[in-house]
Amino acid sequence: MEQFLGNIHVENMEFNTDMDKQRKKDILAPFTYLKPVIRKKSVGDRVYQAIKRAIVIGELKPGQRIVEEQISMLMNTSRTPVREAIRRLEQEELVERLPKGGCIVKVLTTEDIEEIFGIRAVLESYAAYLATERITEEIIKKLTESIKQFEQALNNNDLSRLMELNTRFHEIIYQASGSKNLYGLINNFKAYIYIYRRSLLQSKKRAKVSLVDHKRIVEAMRQGNKNKVERLVRKHILRGKKYILGEIEKGEKL
Repeated sequence: MEQFLGNIHVENMEFNTDMDKQRKKDILAPFTYLKPVIRKKSVGDRVYQAIKRAIVIGELKPGQRIVEEQISMLMNTSRTPVREAIRRLEQEELVERLPKGGCIVKVLTTEDIEEIFGIRAVLESYAAYLATERITEEIIKKLTESIKQFEQALNNNDLSRLMELNTRFHEIIYQASGSKNLYGLINNFKAYIYIYRRSLLQSKKRAKVSLVDHKRIVEAMRQGNKNKVERLVRKHILRGKKYILGEIEKGEKL
């Protein structure tokens, strides 16, 4: 048990003798409603995060039905936390309810994709602009190292690692912007960003284009050229949108 009462850390106190045990009672007696904080995630949170991750990494695909009973059996839980998790994902627009009942992973229309990438282009290019204003050698070093590792993962055809490093590269820029509000807005699209980033990086040709873009962005940041950085990031994101829409037009599943 871990409990903090003022400056008293109860967990680290030893209560071996009867006198000690009485002392513990005296310390805790006035606090009828204070209970030890359970730090573990609730079942509902774990189920929610598991389903969300399955959607984001593509195990649950757009249009695929989400069956409460199946998930509750897989996760060895009742259907109540599954139902709650689906409600949360519905609010985040990752899941949609069917008119005749049941839920599916949301299928984004071309209009949705146009809008999401358009908003991303504005937010992320501005984040990069702000990051360039605040650029330091430490940030450049982190970005350069991320690019180096990305190149290695590309040579090894390691998609999971590519995803991790691509996400890290962009995260470094978001955080370097110094704007919590902007970072929060970008985070609203994080799940969608991850889904389509995965689709883009599955193509080795696209991954190579992304690598070249990242190198150009870092070089412009090193030079302190804010406007160029903003332009490059916007172009980088909109090029991704063009590729995704092209794949959809060809009938490819993302």
